[in-house]
Amino acid sequence: MISDIFIEKQNIVDNIKEKAWKRKKQQTRSKICLPKHLKCRINTQYDTDKIIIFSGYSKVMTTIDLNHLNSVKNALLFPDYLNCQISMCKIPNEKVFCFENVPNYHYSFTINPENKIEILGQGLSCYCSGSIYYNNCVYCFGGVTSDWEILRRCAKFDLNTKKWEYFTSMPTVSTRCSCAIFQNKIFVSGYHHHHLYEYDPISDSYTEILINLKNYFYTKILCANENRVILIEACGNIYEADKSNPYNWRNIGISYVNPSDLMYYGIYYQDSFYFIMKNCKLYKFEFLTNISKSIKDDIKIKLH
Repeated sequence: MISDIFIEKQNIVDNIKEKAWKRKKQQTRSKICLPKHLKCRINTQYDTDKIIIFSGYSKVMTTIDLNHLNSVKNALLFPDYLNCQISMCKIPNEKVFCFENVPNYHYSFTINPENKIEILGQGLSCYCSGSIYYNNCVYCFGGVTSDWEILRRCAKFDLNTKKWEYFTSMPTVSTRCSCAIFQNKIFVSGYHHHHLYEYDPISDSYTEILINLKNYFYTKILCANENRVILIEACGNIYEADKSNPYNWRNIGISYVNPSDLMYYGIYYQDSFYFIMKNCKLYKFEFLTNISKSIKDDIKIKLH
């Protein structure tokens, strides 16, 4: 015979399950179900909801939560002060790869989600290089030296061997380059680039893509998903090319990005690309609407 106590306990369990089911159903209804052909299908292996930046000449890192648009500062256990113009990019396992030119040493290191640092060895003797992860290597383009000489030089860091290796330099000098992977090629642009370069890691060669840029001295921001690659020209226009013809670029709108320097790296999150400019504004580009806009005007961080 089933006791009253058992029945009472079973009712409690059933009520908990029913509430959980209703809550899940409500959350599902609140989501916007987009047609499959409109979804970006960005590689979520490198997707994250946080982006980090450094205070100038300190050991302080600020983490920005893209869900709530708030920021948290953390002191890092690092042997030397870090420059705010450090070069960074996302790599797998929610890590960020960085390399830094500090007064006494050149560091290459990673930061994991728990804010722990792993020093991998020597870095490059330059600042403000554009970098991107591809095929277990970090490819770095251009930059400036401590004497503010702008570089054509390029190098890649192999995450297996922990060693740097130079590859073919860019056709022109550039700093604060932005990079995007599209159709197994690396698209690169930056200051002093009149147009856009497509780098082929297999042939170690560049193809120049002609785009009628409004201001080639201004920053360019590149991002891509499975179907198309986007170039956002600060204080200019937005251009796109799709996988059917990556050399046919079209003007698809006006950019509202301030013409200051691009800081660090961009990240993909929920069908958008987020990046930070040196004027302490956080921007995002929405792949579904082709809109670039500032979503946070003051990150409240001292960059110098």
